[in-house]
Amino acid sequence: MESLQRMSYESSPSNRASSGLRWRNATTIAALCALLGVMVLTTPLAVQWVSNQRERQAATPHPIVADANDARAIAAAVLEGLHFESVPSPPPEPGECAEPPRRRTLVIDNQSIGFGSDAKDPSPDSMISEYLVGPMLDEFAPRKFREELIIANRERGPLDLSGIPDLVAVRSADIEKILARDGWSAFYETWPDSAGLVRVSRPVLSADRQQALIFVEFRCAGMCGHGDIYRLERAGMGWRIVELRNVWMS
Repeated sequence: MESLQRMSYESSPSNRASSGLRWRNATTIAALCALLGVMVLTTPLAVQWVSNQRERQAATPHPIVADANDARAIAAAVLEGLHFESVPSPPPEPGECAEPPRRRTLVIDNQSIGFGSDAKDPSPDSMISEYLVGPMLDEFAPRKFREELIIANRERGPLDLSGIPDLVAVRSADIEKILARDGWSAFYETWPDSAGLVRVSRPVLSADRQQALIFVEFRCAGMCGHGDIYRLERAGMGWRIVELRNVWMS
């Protein structure tokens, strides 16, 4: 009799439903626990992945090329402070006074410097780009900032530096034609009052647009010239030089 009562109790619909509900609840709880365990294990990995992606993106160079107004102001700040005097004059004869140096006009290439590609043959400009990203300039400016200067100047491009005093803008092709004719003698015959030839890169700005980098090279003869990288900071409506590093000299 007790056996029949137990069978009747276990086989009743209400008991079967209660048992099924308990089973479903246990399954649900187990699934939630498993999901929670997976989340506990994977969340640190996900957080690290997001952090790595942000760091990688922050370290990837994204050049901010100065607009026309900033480019002109940055170049003016650099060129105004150089006071080019061309090839030094010979020493005076006994009894004569040395001629005081005077500021002369500069012939400026109307095309920006192009550093080219590292994959190409090692031209002087590509060797300069290798120096610019080298460890010797790590204290001068962040590597990413220097890489952005190179990326922004892979190819040469037109420059508008109108309004800067003592500059004579000349087409690249005309400069090359004159130098190919008779070197620097032809250059100074064409521009007798010039201190020499200057070329500049496109300036790039930092992410907050408060710092700038520009590369400038000056040549006045076969063994007279230098190339320098400048770091500037915004000062009011203009720019001022913070630091410069010499890259090459002849």
